[in-house]
Amino acid sequence: MEEEKITPYRMNQIVQTAAKVTEMIVNGKYLYKPNFEECELVLDFVRHAIEKSKEE
Repeated sequence: MEEEKITPYRMNQIVQTAAKVTEMIVNGKYLYKPNFEECELVLDFVRHAIEKSKEE
């Protein structure tokens, strides 16, 4: 099976999405003044949700 390559355009979209997620975490709109541990916890929850969706 041929491995899919990430094009530069697609990588740009991925980076922009990561920037928006980061902004949502640290800007305080949903979580006021999060510390690093809380930011990591949010990312762990996201990773867990992704892993669960891959299993189904």
